[in-house]
Amino acid sequence: MGYDVTSPYTKVDKVLTRLTVKFKTNVYVSDRILPDFKVQKESDKYRIYNKTGFFKGAPKKGDTAKTAEDMMSFSEGTYSCDEYAIKAIVSDRGVQNTDAPIKPFIDVTNFLSDKLALAEEIARCDLALTTLYAAAATRTVLDGTTNWKSGSGTIDILGNISDAIIAISKGTGNRPNVLMMDTETFEVMCTDSSLITILQNTTSRPIEAEKPISVIRGLPITLADAVVNTADEGATATYYNVLYDTASSYKQCVLLAYVNSGSPVNFGVNFVSRQRQIQRFRGTEGEDRGGTFLKASKVFGPKILNSSAGYIITNVLGA
Repeated sequence: MGYDVTSPYTKVDKVLTRLTVKFKTNVYVSDRILPDFKVQKESDKYRIYNKTGFFKGAPKKGDTAKTAEDMMSFSEGTYSCDEYAIKAIVSDRGVQNTDAPIKPFIDVTNFLSDKLALAEEIARCDLALTTLYAAAATRTVLDGTTNWKSGSGTIDILGNISDAIIAISKGTGNRPNVLMMDTETFEVMCTDSSLITILQNTTSRPIEAEKPISVIRGLPITLADAVVNTADEGATATYYNVLYDTASSYKQCVLLAYVNSGSPVNFGVNFVSRQRQIQRFRGTEGEDRGGTFLKASKVFGPKILNSSAGYIITNVLGA
């Protein structure tokens, strides 16, 4: 790999790092709402532009009158990045007994990459859900008679999504471009009688298709299916979808957002001061255990820049 793996020093493995940076599955999709934004420092200030100025047009100019002046106004916020890291050992015997010595290292790299990706998914989704729930103007809370699974006849899926679109459009001047839900919510939505009727009258796509509804109100549907074990280490596992917040009184959520890193009213970003990397080291512990350690890490910090650009529909499947 270009260096002595028996060295006690931790060194970045360029080959395995390239592998982990490219690691991507369809399960981890939170970069749709908080995309990575590369920064040089782990903590610093950033500009928060006052959106009010962007919604005032240019004034009329009289003949020979001075042209009015204006400036973008902004305040300053701060971000802070943290290191997320995990390590595993690759045994010497496992390497010696495989046809391709690099294969055990690739397998462990993929395993560690998955752990890092899940950590990012949790961090970004938790921040988004918590922030949006805290502001009444950015959420709709369904109850026992209005949630999408109640079957009481008062379900209004299209109305709920329409309310979210209107709220974001009024708050930012832009329609949302991201709609996220998990597969369970999506499958319930596909069985709604009103949507089935619309499908029957407007499309040739059968309701039996794998994904009969791919776009709703012009929004492509992103399925966020990451599963999180919320139990403490060693305790009985408790599994939830990443869009299910256990710390608050709300349950399964549907999330909408306007995401455009070039806009001053963008929903948010994930500040990254160091991308994913794989380090390989051995040292005395590795010698004693007969193996080489791989450490996967990334330094990042998700941040909501404008909560008006996001909206959640909570408790969509009931308690």
